[in-house]
Amino acid sequence: MAHVKGQGGVGLRWPRQPRLVACLAAWAFLASLVCLQRSGSAGSDCQRASGGMQEAAASGGGTAATQPQGSVAGSAQPHRQQQQAADEWPELRGLSREKVEALIRAPAGLHGRVHKGGLPANYMFMMAHLTDTDAHTREEGIPRFFGPMMYQWFAKAFTFDKTAGQSNRDLQSPVPACHFWADHKYKLLYVRNFKTAGTSISLTLGQKELPMYCSVWPDSCAKKCEGKQVCLENVIDPDKLRQLFQQYTVFSFVRNPWARALSSWHHVHKLGIHAPCQEPFERWAELPSRYGAKCLGIRNCCKRRFGWLLEHTEPQTTCLFDDQGQPAVDFLGRVENLDEDMQELVQLINSRLDAGVEPLKVGELPRFQLARQDMEDQEEARWRYYSEFYANSSTALQDIRNYFHADFDLLKVPMPAAGGGS
Repeated sequence: MAHVKGQGGVGLRWPRQPRLVACLAAWAFLASLVCLQRSGSAGSDCQRASGGMQEAAASGGGTAATQPQGSVAGSAQPHRQQQQAADEWPELRGLSREKVEALIRAPAGLHGRVHKGGLPANYMFMMAHLTDTDAHTREEGIPRFFGPMMYQWFAKAFTFDKTAGQSNRDLQSPVPACHFWADHKYKLLYVRNFKTAGTSISLTLGQKELPMYCSVWPDSCAKKCEGKQVCLENVIDPDKLRQLFQQYTVFSFVRNPWARALSSWHHVHKLGIHAPCQEPFERWAELPSRYGAKCLGIRNCCKRRFGWLLEHTEPQTTCLFDDQGQPAVDFLGRVENLDEDMQELVQLINSRLDAGVEPLKVGELPRFQLARQDMEDQEEARWRYYSEFYANSSTALQDIRNYFHADFDLLKVPMPAAGGGS
């Protein structure tokens, strides 16, 4: 393997994969065919994307292997419903800013202790597309698997055109928005989705670094666990994780999808994508996964690898529900009720302790506004600021509702009454 300079420092370049090169070339050709239907600047973008895909083929983008069972565009979602275009959400049109604010502040209706079903839907397909599973590279955002489904999604997402009547409903990428973290003393499994208070929770409980950083700086690997009762460690082995889902207390925290989408957009603008390639929120809301496609096809647009962009913008329920649409976890907390729900989780954990294990104690959790640190202590001003993005757009509420339909439906996120108006 050759050493290369990555975003996080010196990393390791993926070995060249003959099958991957062929796959990339095939999908670059497919993307080029799709591009023939487009004109103007879009056609120019397509040419740049084709070049980016060929560059990825030359350097290797991930691991080529037999395609896991599953399909592109949110195939892991078990609750497929008839497609509903954004303009079919009349109850979301013409809302006042105050009503929009109430809407995006509302917590999920499904929360607390729930009956755990099976493994997350399309389990092996999901595990195959996790990022940051290689301990020998320090560059975050590279999925474990690079296969035909990834390039099928890329061809559709990169050339997406809402004005041509295309829907965003089934254009989620194969990259899940989660990582899995386990503590073996308290027998906990934390399904950590991005942009759901994960920093607050992991710093409060105690969490090791990702394996890629532990392998380089072993002395500081568990530094964030010092003085903590819990020490969460990353789990990437599918067989081991399968056992933990069955035997441990599995929990996660979820967030209102409208609020999470705005937070994600701010976050990736700050840390993931260069200004010339950034889009206004209303345009981004048409297809959040398009940023990931842009970073895969036009590498110099982005500060981070494409998988990092995707895991910060994809639905949060992919890792939380089984094939029957039932929770794959024991407990769902809400970011909007962070402290109250954390205490409820602690009670559940302490009710299941092994003999001799001291009860877990968790105090008030810190609040971080990583995307808008200037508003960290201005909650009301922040909500007004967030709500204005939606109130000043005629389509963003509907587009986010359509793209994150799994989150809205499975988590029972409140919707306004039909005909409520402004």
